[in-house]
Amino acid sequence: MKIREFLRLRKQNDTVKLMCFFVLAGAGFFVNVLYHAGKLCHSVQSPVEYQLVRGSTVTNEQIRELAQSDGVAAVSRSLDIPVTVKYQGQETMMTCTMLSKAYIEKVYGIMVSGSEKRYYMNQAAFREIQTGFMENNVSLEKGDVTEFGEEYKIQYQEEGEKEENMLQKAFHSARILVIKEKTEKETVLICTEEDGTRLSKADSVRVLFSKHDLDGMRQENLTKMGYEIQNEQMLHEEEYEMKIRLFHIRYGILICAVCLVTLHYMKKSVTEYRHYD
Repeated sequence: MKIREFLRLRKQNDTVKLMCFFVLAGAGFFVNVLYHAGKLCHSVQSPVEYQLVRGSTVTNEQIRELAQSDGVAAVSRSLDIPVTVKYQGQETMMTCTMLSKAYIEKVYGIMVSGSEKRYYMNQAAFREIQTGFMENNVSLEKGDVTEFGEEYKIQYQEEGEKEENMLQKAFHSARILVIKEKTEKETVLICTEEDGTRLSKADSVRVLFSKHDLDGMRQENLTKMGYEIQNEQMLHEEEYEMKIRLFHIRYGILICAVCLVTLHYMKKSVTEYRHYD
């Protein structure tokens, strides 16, 4: 059908007008399917972290069992501790997660080096720290800018040191490293390297899987292994979002198919109209 003839029929035949509508609708839903398919593929293939806890200390054998599980990219014991941060005579508190050096390097892409203590945090956590100091008219001043992020010099005291130093409140030098993020997150993240005896007594574990789980088998297996998933709500929210995208893809494909079938039969009626015209 030539363009000139099509334009004439579009004015004369309501079926041709409907065909234009179905073409536009089909094209719109097809683009929507491609968009959600791309987002879903990226989400499913992206790494996901599980925060697990047991009722007792996690043994080396249990760590090895987790590390050998299907799809596991990294495993570390984890221990949350309160930390007092001091800067220009003012103090604020934060909760930090102790993780192994290997885990920090694998998950956050940071090469841990040097003898000086470092606390790694995202922008959300750094804003909270800054807010704590700004209440006392103090603001952390940026130090070095590295390939991993911005560094700030501070003093710190971790939980347990106060009891050991009852007569003297000893602080030590450290650095805060605000890690670079591709997408800024709302969840606060603060961690530091610890491979000593303190971490070996932990009853919590962090496990990084190379991709997401849509069928729910992973959570079922972890529960059977004796773990409780601490960040289960966040994982459910991510899985729900992926299922919504899957819903858009399935029904988008269905609507595209309906549009094609409808156009096929409409084309036949237009052909007959041309024949009798």
